[in-house]
Amino acid sequence: MQLENFLTKLQKVNESSIRDPIESQKIQDVEKVLNITFPDQIKQFYRACNGVKVLEPKLEILSIEKLNFLAPNKLLFAIVGSRKLYFDTTQQNEAEQWSIKDYTSDYQVTFTMASFWSNKVWKWINYQKPIWKNENS
Repeated sequence: MQLENFLTKLQKVNESSIRDPIESQKIQDVEKVLNITFPDQIKQFYRACNGVKVLEPKLEILSIEKLNFLAPNKLLFAIVGSRKLYFDTTQQNEAEQWSIKDYTSDYQVTFTMASFWSNKVWKWINYQKPIWKNENS
């Protein structure tokens, strides 16, 4: 799903809000503060919107200003239900992105930000299926 389609679809969700996009310079400023370089899909996301929030079921993709390290190499970026999701900044994976993991279990939710916005977010919003664990467990 293209990012534009994601945002259009999200606008139709009750009790949702989408923050205004930010300039590339703001992204660079945050990269300097955090001493990291965001993979392209993350930059693309924040250039399209500076985070989203859905009240029910609870979902928040944090604004770029709120990104912070929970622990070394664990960059908090989203809260889904009561779960904290982070980017594993250890290294880029085979998709040349940071893997997205659950903070409590370290379960790998997905390999890419694009998969997160196009697939995992909707699994949560539409069906309230936990995305922080294997469906069969």
